[in-house]
Amino acid sequence: MFRNILIVLTQGLLVASIASAQTIIPGGHVSGIWDTAGSPYMIEGNITIPSSETLIVDPGVEVYFQGRYEWMVNGWLEAIGTVTDSILITAQDTSNRWLGITFDSAPDSSYLEYCIIEYTTYIYPTAQCGGIVCGQSTVISHCTIRFNIGFEGAAIGCGGSSRITHNDIIYNGSEAQTKQGGGILIGGGSPIIMFNNISENIAYCEGGGIWMDKGCDAMIKGNYITGNTVSSSHAHGGGIYCSGYSSPTMIISENIIVGNTAIANCFARGGGLCGGDMNIGKNTIYNNSARGYDTVYGGGICTYVMGNTVTSSIFWSNSPDQIYSYGSTSGVTYSDIQDGWPGIGNIAENPMFINPELYDFRLQWGSPCIDAGDPDPQYNDADGTRADMGAFYYDQSIPVRVLSTRHDWSIVIPPEGDSFEYTLTFTCIDPQAPRFTTWMDVTLPNGTIFGPVMGPVEAELDSGVTVRRERTQVVPAGAERGLYSYNSYAVVESDTSFDSFEFFKLGSDGSDGKSGWTNTGEPLDFSIYDEHQSSILPEEYKLFSVFPNPFNPNTVISFELRVSSLVNLAIYDISGRLVAELVNGWRDAGTHEVTFDGSNLASGIYIYQLDAGGFTASGKMVMMK
Repeated sequence: MFRNILIVLTQGLLVASIASAQTIIPGGHVSGIWDTAGSPYMIEGNITIPSSETLIVDPGVEVYFQGRYEWMVNGWLEAIGTVTDSILITAQDTSNRWLGITFDSAPDSSYLEYCIIEYTTYIYPTAQCGGIVCGQSTVISHCTIRFNIGFEGAAIGCGGSSRITHNDIIYNGSEAQTKQGGGILIGGGSPIIMFNNISENIAYCEGGGIWMDKGCDAMIKGNYITGNTVSSSHAHGGGIYCSGYSSPTMIISENIIVGNTAIANCFARGGGLCGGDMNIGKNTIYNNSARGYDTVYGGGICTYVMGNTVTSSIFWSNSPDQIYSYGSTSGVTYSDIQDGWPGIGNIAENPMFINPELYDFRLQWGSPCIDAGDPDPQYNDADGTRADMGAFYYDQSIPVRVLSTRHDWSIVIPPEGDSFEYTLTFTCIDPQAPRFTTWMDVTLPNGTIFGPVMGPVEAELDSGVTVRRERTQVVPAGAERGLYSYNSYAVVESDTSFDSFEFFKLGSDGSDGKSGWTNTGEPLDFSIYDEHQSSILPEEYKLFSVFPNPFNPNTVISFELRVSSLVNLAIYDISGRLVAELVNGWRDAGTHEVTFDGSNLASGIYIYQLDAGGFTASGKMVMMK
């Protein structure tokens, strides 16, 4: 997924397209082919694809609704764009929205791929959903569905056996108008919701990201469900809400559920998830919150009934609590839950994510979540080992692992070229500490490989060691327009570790696109250990006495971290006022030193305090001029 890239790509298209040739569609029945020669298509009334007829919309076509008109599909719709030539379906005047696409009694095999669906609304009570109402088996793939409003299901309303995969479902819903399902509403059936980015959607009652009705057999797998909100007097399920009260049927697995909020002036329940009928396995549920002025339950999850099952999941940094259950607590097993929770196999230890600030929730080697999930062999990870906890497992079949973490979630390079930053993380778990070869290359928009743009480099690491290196990659002006994949490799004989992320280039100046791919940054020479790596980790958190003490004007504060942790190191005066904040962010496991300059302080006693991973310690130091 490339979150929000298509938002950038479509900026400025409106003026250019409307100035070209156009086709007026007055309303009524439509079928045949809409191609770029007739684009844009200006819709001036309600349109319908009749049963037994087909409309094909070619890549690059733009469709503008001139008012509050609907698109009804009784036959077949095939709107299939490409990565570089998406299909835009929107309102010409965004203050006068259109009524979305409804597949009404449509037969199987309608497709929306690489489309942008935006600026729709609804009519209550006859047409309550916003952007798209699916048929029995509608396929929606690689689309951007944004800025839509519905009373329910602001972006998508679905059921049947629809497949909704690899989409950006973002910025939909309304705090004033969308009751439930700011992103997706699942009304029944067995739809598949997989590998989507469902972010920044809003509803005023239930299910900021996803709302599900009881009794459906939906599969929700591999999605990023982030930054969604429910906000009203009674707010339930910032990320996901399920209305079920029967036996568990809905499968919610391998999702990243992060930063969602339920906020209310009365009852707020389930910042991440809320409800019943849910089978929840191998999810990472992090930094969600339930906030209100009266009753607040379940920052991570609020469960209504005993029917929920939760296993092999991570609940961390949610507030005010990780889990709240109205029924039995026994349905939660083999999970990592901050502050603890009763149940077989549950732990309460720092999960050791790679970098949660950059939304990288993969596990570091040494994480207590590795091989700690459900021990039933049917749930084993793909490498054959016991299930790990959380959405991502550590592949133990690879002797040396490389991960590449981009510093910006969405990377869009302008036509004149630019650069991006990323972090490489290498980990060796082979007891023999073998030599390995590492390099980076690029998959071009036409699918061919260019490079290497860095390396190859021969290196070795001691067993159990993790090393991080920050690098910068320049993308030259001559590089062609399109979607790229940036690839990283670490190879030991026949074993290859591979990781990648995507970026998009908006255009080219026509110069040589094969020159100028400069790669710089921290060296990939691992022979000297530094602050990014450690082979002997501390066994506990520790804050040392400052040295020198008394001091004038500088002193050094040292501390040890048992695992990678969110660290705050601050200086206070004797009355408790904050003087300086020296560290506020994630730091790797190991020993750290920070120099404090007190040049601007008056003589006196000061307090230094460390907060890290639930550990707090402080000490006194004396500034003496």
